[in-house]
Amino acid sequence: MLRDRAYADQYAATYFCRLALSRPALAAAARKKWPSLEVVSVLDLEEGKECAVVGTIYKEQAAKPSALDAAAAAAKGGATSGSAAAAPSGSNIEALAGGIPSLAHAKDALVLEDAGARVALSSASENGTASTSNGGALPPGPLVTGVVVALRGAVNEDGAFEVSDSLFRGPGAPPPARDPALLVPNSNSNSTSNSNSSAAENATVLQGDPYVALVSGLGAAAASLSTSSTSSSSDGRGSDGLHTAAAASLAADLLSGLAGAGDDGALFARVARVVVAGGLVSGGDSLAAAAASAAAGNLCGVGGLGGVSGGGGGSGGAGGVGGKAATAAASASARAALGGPLRDADALALSLACSVPLDVMPGLPDPTGHALPQQPLHACLLPGAASRFGGKGGGGKKGTLVRATNPHDFDLGGVRFLGTSGQNVDDVLRWSTLGLENRDSKAEEEPSTKNRATLGDGHRRCEALRSLLRWGHLAPTAPDTLAAFPFKSTDPFVMDGSPHVFFCGGGREFATATAVVGEDGRVVEGEEAEKNSSSSTSTVRLISVPDFSASPVIVLVNLRTLDCHPVRVQA
Repeated sequence: MLRDRAYADQYAATYFCRLALSRPALAAAARKKWPSLEVVSVLDLEEGKECAVVGTIYKEQAAKPSALDAAAAAAKGGATSGSAAAAPSGSNIEALAGGIPSLAHAKDALVLEDAGARVALSSASENGTASTSNGGALPPGPLVTGVVVALRGAVNEDGAFEVSDSLFRGPGAPPPARDPALLVPNSNSNSTSNSNSSAAENATVLQGDPYVALVSGLGAAAASLSTSSTSSSSDGRGSDGLHTAAAASLAADLLSGLAGAGDDGALFARVARVVVAGGLVSGGDSLAAAAASAAAGNLCGVGGLGGVSGGGGGSGGAGGVGGKAATAAASASARAALGGPLRDADALALSLACSVPLDVMPGLPDPTGHALPQQPLHACLLPGAASRFGGKGGGGKKGTLVRATNPHDFDLGGVRFLGTSGQNVDDVLRWSTLGLENRDSKAEEEPSTKNRATLGDGHRRCEALRSLLRWGHLAPTAPDTLAAFPFKSTDPFVMDGSPHVFFCGGGREFATATAVVGEDGRVVEGEEAEKNSSSSTSTVRLISVPDFSASPVIVLVNLRTLDCHPVRVQA
């Protein structure tokens, strides 16, 4: 949690801290992997001399929107650079699987910089020529700005550093050994109603093991009940909204132990903790609009403006009375719109926290600052749940409700969880080709050729999680394209060890995968990964948690085996 929220500092300090924290481990790994090479700085590079260098990647992207270009285009009445019409040909601007457009371009290039200087990067292609675009030992496509890397190579006659091999930091340490004495959760009370969920279909679920339930967007899905009931049935969305809201309500009952019988009840009774990965409060945009409207009502409800809004008032005073009444009515309506989603979120948190420990992470739609790390939802937003289960009351006891940050990490029964609400993953997918087909020569010759997603949304997000683990950083694109606080003495997103479970919320579908972290704290793949996979302490579970409104799924993580069991809730 942030203690000092100073915004006057420059963001350059964050990059310097990131490099300073990552360089020692990368330099040591580089000397171990390439013992014959000297690790030098960018300023000490010499043409033709092979060496190793550690620095931060900057990705020059042809399709990256420019605020100055957008302002100039808007002044001329044209399309902004952030729109599809103004994006250069060759960019993946179409909505790919999961709705995340990729702005990666065939002409993207990489630059490496450290505290002293920067140098352009090139990779030796198969025919021996140097290329600053895709291909070679370090293709730009899967990378993003902000990744710290160690590179092997030499400066060529063009002044670019020709890369022959690369090395990433990783999380820094393998997952710690798990405590065999796992926490045994409190059993929830179960009713005899039929949940109609698919939990009974999971024959491999071990009913005696404790679980952690991961869910995202539960509040937004539940709130669609009121919005759908007032929408016109001709648009085709009313029944879907009602169905989603009913499923969200049933999911809340299952997690709190108010529904479920037989196998369902026995399964959810073993839930040791519920984690909401963003989206507890619905309608972030509408909340902001309502708050602005309410504030405007307080500021503008004066007689001087009433002569206009009063309309037809013979004098400013008479018009002011009518204007004040109209403004007061609008302000009351705005306050009602502002309070509804918050009351729903408080009721949802209250129903869950009274039965099971609950961690609430803020997400993009929630009423808190959008800059990472997002700070916990204020207690005044959840007055009922925070006052009764927020802790520090009744003798200072720890409560069952945890208003967490985003990112959020916690330890339960010797299992370390680390996750985000998904903004960091969305941004990585937006600026990279992770989960896309590799570009071929035709794509290079015809820039208008667009890559298609070869993996679904959930699998693309798991690939992004694997890359974040490989890079050893939770949000490398912050603060370049992802809002973050300007840290001047540290970078809190640099990983200090590998979790057992690494998850992200806000997706469109569920997916899971595994990654292997070696004894040196770096992600290993191929034959080395198969060799290390026999040890349970080196395996990391990657999970893409879907937004409940897009896919009504609760993800249950077995604390003993780390297996995932998606439970699709059908009302």
